Amino acid sequence: MITVLPFMLPHGLQSFKTKRADLHVWRAVMGVAAIALYVFSLIYLPL
Repeated sequence: MITVLPFMLPHGLQSFKTKRADLHVWRAVMGVAAIALYVFSLIYLPL
């Protein structure tokens, strides 16, 4: 998961430049959910 995160960031920042507001909100919600799931897995799942 840690190795995938840097590859997700450029695509995520590029996708925020969309013109449609609903897509922007949807991608923001998905981004927050992905970060929350990432932090949750770091804390609760054995490495």
